[in-house]
Amino acid sequence: MKTAGVTSIDVSQPDIMAGLLIGGMLPFVFSALSMNAVGRAAMAMIEEVRRQFRDIPQLKAALEVMRKYDADISKASEEDRKIFDAADGVAEYEKCVAISTQASIKEMVFPGLLAIAVPVAVGFIGGAEMLGGLLAGVTTAGVLMAIFQSNAGGAWDNAKKTIESEGRKGSDAHKAAVVGDTVGDPFKDTSGPSLNILLKLMSVVALVIAPSLVSLSPADELSMVKEDGAVITISEEGMKETKTIAKKFLVEVSNTADGAFKAIVTSSYEADGKVVDEIEEFTADTKEEVEQLVEAYKNKMKQ
Repeated sequence: MKTAGVTSIDVSQPDIMAGLLIGGMLPFVFSALSMNAVGRAAMAMIEEVRRQFRDIPQLKAALEVMRKYDADISKASEEDRKIFDAADGVAEYEKCVAISTQASIKEMVFPGLLAIAVPVAVGFIGGAEMLGGLLAGVTTAGVLMAIFQSNAGGAWDNAKKTIESEGRKGSDAHKAAVVGDTVGDPFKDTSGPSLNILLKLMSVVALVIAPSLVSLSPADELSMVKEDGAVITISEEGMKETKTIAKKFLVEVSNTADGAFKAIVTSSYEADGKVVDEIEEFTADTKEEVEQLVEAYKNKMKQ
């Protein structure tokens, strides 16, 4: 916030409130995109498995054996057992692996671009304050959404396993649990964990573009100090370099012929590589008055 020149996030401002709402919406959009990606990848893999069971003779014969004995191969005859064992290693596993790896990259391109493009667009269009509201909204909604998805997904998955362990596989409760687990698995394995990446990625992008969001007004200026003590000031009026010159003073106080006091002040300083001396004389009736005049001159010369 200090880098971007933001002192506070006031939600009563319309642009900041808009950023807050956009940020609160992003976790839901991101979760929907990731869950749809999981569904598409899963369906593609299911179609590939079905194709292999349909087109590869050994797998097709082994599937008939499994259906014949209701997936209990221990009850199969010796001849059917040979048919089932002949299908071992025939499946084209690499095609299923390719579907999974390609989908993991291609399907995440758009959600990834969303996490990068939204902070950049909001920051340069709405300003640093609106970007702050966006980060506040996405963090608040994203943390709660991630916790909800992890817990709910795990609960659905455990519900199905509990019903199966009780021997109620195929019952109405089991069918309902399977439907719930269809949503629960993407919740706990995809959307929930990926929201953590969304929050961190948006925060990092905002930090990177923060220096570019600084706007200088006539009253604002940036300054830096060089090694030689010179101060460079940058404002809308341009760049100005100032250097503090160290001055040395030599004061000689003496009496005049009429009984007054006279002080001779020699000020020495360096300018453009040369030593410059300036001499001033002060006269007063008392020594205290002379010292006051000398002190006032020193303060004036130091400014």
